[in-house]
Amino acid sequence: MKGDINKLTVLMIITVMALFIMAGLASAGSSGHHAIRGQYAYTGETTCLVSPSGFNTNLQPNAGWGIIQTYSREGKVTFELNGTGSADLFSRVVALPYTIPNVGSFPPSAGTQEVTYDFTYTLTNDGTITITVVPGTFISTWITGPSKPASYLVEGVLTDGVITPISWDNAITPDGKTITFTAGAPDVFKLKRIDAQASPNYSICHNSGVLIWQHK
Repeated sequence: MKGDINKLTVLMIITVMALFIMAGLASAGSSGHHAIRGQYAYTGETTCLVSPSGFNTNLQPNAGWGIIQTYSREGKVTFELNGTGSADLFSRVVALPYTIPNVGSFPPSAGTQEVTYDFTYTLTNDGTITITVVPGTFISTWITGPSKPASYLVEGVLTDGVITPISWDNAITPDGKTITFTAGAPDVFKLKRIDAQASPNYSICHNSGVLIWQHK
């Protein structure tokens, strides 16, 4: 009888251990969407080189001139359990002076923008979260400054004449409450003004920022 009780005790311990192991494996192999559900506060910096003429293979403006713009951004980013999300950001922008050959020189300027977009996201076991912008949703609208009230749609990344969605690989802490990111290798973005007939613009930007969890 005593031997049976000992065997039963050992069996129960093994069963409990197996349940813990299986739970751990399920957590490690899951998408992890539950870990980042809710609203995050965002703050970050961006600098862009804008070229209406596009860029050559050395990532230089085709016309030999471009516009440097710097941004400080803040706002909120919301993650849903189903792997989707949205961003609602506010940007303060400063543009450096520039000269267009045979046209003239333009003074420095400043302004503000509202930026919104929808996205999908995936996570990996190594702490990487990939955020991909839903095409047709990345809208930037000038609310002050000389470019007001222009609105632009960022169509995506232009590579060899092909547009692909904007995507960033970011790092997320194990508790899911802090996400940091940088833009990675330089990409050429194609933009078009959506409130007027105009030629597209192109830009190369580098970004860095942090998202801090606020609440569900």
